[in-house]
Amino acid sequence: MTRTFLILRPAQVMARAGLGNTAMHEAEADELLPRFFKINGGRASGIFEHELDAVLEARAAGATNDQIREIVRRQVVQRKARFDALKVA
Repeated sequence: MTRTFLILRPAQVMARAGLGNTAMHEAEADELLPRFFKINGGRASGIFEHELDAVLEARAAGATNDQIREIVRRQVVQRKARFDALKVA
């Protein structure tokens, strides 16, 4: 099964999360938002839509900051696992 991953750029993340630029980057640094990654190795960065959605849904459901941090940490582990699965021996 092929999965499509939609990448959201910072302006889209700010609009969807209702955050300003500084608040968005502080939330990322505090592990309260998914980590941004570089797109095509250039200056452009983004995050996966489904990762942001998971954080926003948890927040709407009343999750604590510690619970959000755990979600974000799991997302990082899942990204790495997907990458490791793609590696050629």
